[in-house]
Amino acid sequence: MIKTRIKWKGKKVTLRGIGFQRFQNLKLAQVGLRSIRRRVARGIGAEDTPMPALTEGYKRRKRHSKVRDLWLTGKMLLNLSVRWASDRQAQTALTSRKGRVKALANQRRARWLSYSPNDQKVVKAEARRLFKNEITQVQLQLIRGGRRRRSGRAQFQRNSAQFRRAA
Repeated sequence: MIKTRIKWKGKKVTLRGIGFQRFQNLKLAQVGLRSIRRRVARGIGAEDTPMPALTEGYKRRKRHSKVRDLWLTGKMLLNLSVRWASDRQAQTALTSRKGRVKALANQRRARWLSYSPNDQKVVKAEARRLFKNEITQVQLQLIRGGRRRRSGRAQFQRNSAQFRRAA
């Protein structure tokens, strides 16, 4: 979590919990990957331009689509996943060695494995939405006097623990 200190009328106020948490960074990474997969399925490269045409031999092997959408068997794009996430960042990568080799070869033909300007817009819009929700939660916490509302499961666990103590 990010700690922010604000000096107000001579007093230091520390706000905790403003910023992205691990699960939010994970969600942003998943949104980014989904955007990359959709873009590549349409045959669009990293600069939001169409990818180069397929060679004649590859067109014959590839029956369902005549566009360079990087989907012959589907294994390479399915290997593209979120590897880990923390409060500060999330990392995505291809999980198998064979997938990495194929991706590198395709990357040399046409750049595709990076965020295009449209992908960045999608991720930024999701980040704005998540941050707005987080600010709303912090505002509610301040209104309630510093207590954050518990989720349904945590509330149930707390109530059941109190019930066991009373019995």
